[in-house]
Amino acid sequence: LQALDRTIPVVGSPGAIKVAQSLHYQQAIALEHGETYAQLAGVTIKALPGSPIGPQLVENGYLIEDLTSGHKLYYEPHGYHAPSLKQETPIDVAIVPIVDLKLPLLGPIIRGQEQALKLCEWLHPQVIVPTAAGGDVQFSGLLTVLLSSEGEAAAFQKMLADKGLSTEVLDPKPGERIPLNLEPHPASRR
Repeated sequence: LQALDRTIPVVGSPGAIKVAQSLHYQQAIALEHGETYAQLAGVTIKALPGSPIGPQLVENGYLIEDLTSGHKLYYEPHGYHAPSLKQETPIDVAIVPIVDLKLPLLGPIIRGQEQALKLCEWLHPQVIVPTAAGGDVQFSGLLTVLLSSEGEAAAFQKMLADKGLSTEVLDPKPGERIPLNLEPHPASRR
């Protein structure tokens, strides 16, 4: 956010909006779970329950819909997918972790493989794009000695195939643009 134009609208959780406001963004819109922002031409953004970040606070996941095509994109970077998400089908693109990151005694801090597979079983997205670069991330610092990761894109694609799911795993490199060749929605899906 520090490097971006301050006139770009920022839509996020109440906590994220405090950060945007401290950086003097002109339009900073907070969304609570279940709220939708519809002030962008042809696009809506809906906040859904995401990752717990304390005993009383749950961050947002987001559902972004292109109102022209009817395509929907779901984003939640920590692997906490609320069962209520099932009511939002069809979802075409899921940007979620497929790698588990764990700390001893604490367990997973990023819930990837099992949760992403469950999400794909619920929603049957056309495409899944991994957060954390599908496991191709390097960490540094004190916690790297303790942090363990499990999973990668090719293995996750096999897990999907073993379950009879046709979801395609895209594994772009950071900064790489990727085309999304999504199937059009039949009229009955909108």
